[in-house]
Amino acid sequence: MVSVKLKTGRTHQIRVHALAHGCPLLGDDRYGDHLVNKKYRPMGMKRLALHAQFLGFTHPGTGEWMLMEAPMYADFTQIIETLSVSKPKSLGFCSSR
Repeated sequence: MVSVKLKTGRTHQIRVHALAHGCPLLGDDRYGDHLVNKKYRPMGMKRLALHAQFLGFTHPGTGEWMLMEAPMYADFTQIIETLSVSKPKSLGFCSSR
């Protein structure tokens, strides 16, 4: 699991950069590893493993800093707990770069 801070609002920015570094996101049908996605589907990973826990921005009208928080869904928490038992090398979806 990684934490990412976006610098732009480019579409698919996190997904494309993860792929460029040899570590596509689990469950990513567009940029991900289809064999790895298939392997983890039976464990409950049936969607893109990407969650925006916090979203912050300056309100355009008031100039006030706005911060929203979204808790993780139960299925996402469950797959994290399942994968946390495994050693990172056994996950099989990141290159050694």
